[in-house]
Parts: sequence; structure tokens; C-alpha cells
Amino acid sequence: KLLYLFLVCMLLIGCRGNRYYLDKVEALWGVDYDSMQYYLLSVDSASLTSDESIDYQYFRMMASNNYLMSLGKQQVDSLVCIMKRRYPIGHERAFRCRQIELLYYYNKLNEWQKVDSLAHDLKHYLLTRSDSSKWYNYKLHTKKMMGEIDSAFHYIGEAMRFHLWKPHYGYEQQAILHQMNGQADSSIACYLQSMELDTTQNLFYLNRLVLNMLVDVKDVRKATEYLMEVRLRMNRSDVPYYHLVKGDYWSAMHEPDSAMKSYRIA
Repeated sequence: KLLYLFLVCMLLIGCRGNRYYLDKVEALWGVDYDSMQYYLLSVDSASLTSDESIDYQYFRMMASNNYLMSLGKQQVDSLVCIMKRRYPIGHERAFRCRQIELLYYYNKLNEWQKVDSLAHDLKHYLLTRSDSSKWYNYKLHTKKMMGEIDSAFHYIGEAMRFHLWKPHYGYEQQAILHQMNGQADSSIACYLQSMELDTTQNLFYLNRLVLNMLVDVKDVRKATEYLMEVRLRMNRSDVPYYHLVKGDYWSAMHEPDSAMKSYRIA
């Protein structure tokens, strides 16, 4: 009898511990993913109730893209099917549950028609501005991968109209679409607008993109002028990055000696 009572007590303690760990994981959502992983590893998956097991799988897939991508298609379809019943429309986890399925098909299977269909259905589960922002982002990238550039521009415009994205991000996405269409001038103009609107962005990366595009279209004069503009806009701490951009420029112009000189300065 004592052994039986001991085992029952241990089981109850284990169950209470699992609930505590799962609650900690949820509290750390979007705050500290490393700590989320720590508490997920602390869960005793063998002693979970059926509802806790669904919550556990949900958190594992949302906390680690690597874990999600390690699963087979049938596993993901089965788990999402179960989660849809536990998190119906209107539930705070409903949007993210369906987001799992979309991310899996987008990142692992590259089935764009399926992703587009999932994104279309996902609109019915939007609850917050953050959900809406993500939804427009999914539609944008799906249409871009499908080659439907006009539709992609539409979703950029709608997201910016409702102030769901920061303008610099919208201009960067427009620049990429113009570049895909072979419209170098429009793309460069969008990149420049993006840089003007947000100085915290990786300006070195964007400057190099613009410079490479000017070199690709064989506009040497504009490329040279732009290189000088980049130097005037940069602070003292940006000088090494300037010389790195300059080295890339000379390399693209097939001037290896000048390129090596700039790289050494950088």
C-alpha cells in the first residue's frame, strides 16, 4: 500500500511539474527562446495528459524551426489536424497553429499553390495586428515565389496602407520585386528610400546591393558617383565598411590591384 501511494504521489508531482514547465514556456514566448528550450527539455513527455501532449508538441514546433523541419509530412499533417480540434477558430493559438502548417509547406516542401491556399484560409484566424502583419508577409513572399509580381505589389501596398509594416521594409520589398522584373532604376530608387527612412538598417549591406546593381547595368559613372555619396554619408566608424564596399566595386570593375588595396585598408 505504501509503495502504491508513493507511486501515485510521484505521478501527481510529475504531472504538476509538467504543467509548470509548459506554463513557463508559454510565459517566455517571444521573450527568451533559449529559456523556452530549457523548460521544454525539462518536461517528462511520457507522463503528459492528452491535452498537455498537444500543447507540448505545439510549443516544440513553434519554438524550433529545426524540430519542425525534422518531421515528416504525415507527422505534421496529423499533429496539425489534432491541434486544430484543440485550438478552434477564435482561440488565441489558432492562428499560430495554422502558421505551423504554412511554414512547413513553405520552407521544406516548396509547394507554392498549397502555401497560397493555406495563407488564404489563414486570414479567417487573424486576431491581432501582429497576425495581420505576418499574414501580408506570407502572401507577399508566396506570390513572389509563384512569380505573380503584380499580386505581390498589391499585398505590399495593402500592408503599408494599413500601417502594418514600417515603410522602410515595404520599400525594400518593392526594390526586390523591381529587381526581379529587371527594372534596375526603380529598384535602386526604392533601396535609397528605404535607407532614408531607417538609419538603423544594415546600411553597408544595402549600399553594396545598390552599388552592385549599378555595376551590373554597366553604369560606371553613376556607380562612381554613388561610391562618393556613400563616403559622405558614413561616420568615422563606418570607414572600414566603406573600403570593403569600394573593394567590391573595384573587383566588379575587373581592377584587382585597386580591389586588393581597398580590402587591405578595410
